Amino acid sequence: MVSENVKFLEKEKKVNFILIIFLFINSGKVDSISSKIKRKKDARTTHIIIQGAVGLSIYSWLVPSGFKIKDKMGLLVGLWTPFVWTNGQYVLAKASYPVTKEQAILSGWGAFDGLLHGMFLKDPEENGFLFPLVTSLTENIGGFFLAKLTRPTRGIITRRILQSINGYVLGSALSRAFDDIHNEGKWIGITSILLGYGSYALSLIYKDNFTTSGDALFELASANALGLSFTLLFNNNEKTQYYAYALGNCMGYALGMYLSKKNNLSFSKGILSLLIPSIVSGAMIGSLALAEVDENTTSIVSAIIIPLNTYATYYILK
Repeated sequence: MVSENVKFLEKEKKVNFILIIFLFINSGKVDSISSKIKRKKDARTTHIIIQGAVGLSIYSWLVPSGFKIKDKMGLLVGLWTPFVWTNGQYVLAKASYPVTKEQAILSGWGAFDGLLHGMFLKDPEENGFLFPLVTSLTENIGGFFLAKLTRPTRGIITRRILQSINGYVLGSALSRAFDDIHNEGKWIGITSILLGYGSYALSLIYKDNFTTSGDALFELASANALGLSFTLLFNNNEKTQYYAYALGNCMGYALGMYLSKKNNLSFSKGILSLLIPSIVSGAMIGSLALAEVDENTTSIVSAIIIPLNTYATYYILK
């Protein structure tokens, strides 16, 4: 009986020894995998770094300016605002675990975009900086929770950012088309908001989860190409040009979205879809100017080669 117990204990020791060796060998792999999963899911550090930069570059001057705090007190508030803001964001990120990179990007962009929206909608020279401060904070914090709620892809975030930028140009064109240049700022602000958040909403409604950042860049290239093309075709009247640009821009964006659904471009290919047509079209149009071709012919040829180069580049890259 004693010998059987001894044999059993020896077997158990061998099993335990093998188990310990197995765990020791694989512990590094398990820790590595778990740490990678944590790093992939959580982007709190990225968020805090972005918000620290936002606090330094925007809120350090916007907070004292918004509340009209001047002199030494204004300087003191400006110096401490980035510290307070960054610590507040640390607490927010910790409470909202896990934080995604999409949250970090959308909230960081919202701070900058919201500032511009506020400044365009209400001129700071007449109304001060309180409204831009409110819009910046709203789009910053709102963007953080919007991304957490809707879980967008990186491509949808890129589309929202690029279409917001596109809205600044389109809004300026619309203000001139409707002879309302005195309210150009409001046109720019409203158009940017509508395009930025409108494209974001449409992407979520149609569950466009396969859109890449490269696709979003091509959509912008397509919008610019048809916008410029229509402007060159209808250059007889200045007002007509602005209508033409707005129409071409919208049509180009819609066409870009349609084409981008068929192929998922990488970010680098998206950059090339913007860069290559610009270089080639610039060289062609410059050559026409050097050849002293008449203005009307140059406009027509340019209107054809700009979109042609853009869509040809897309088909080569896809």
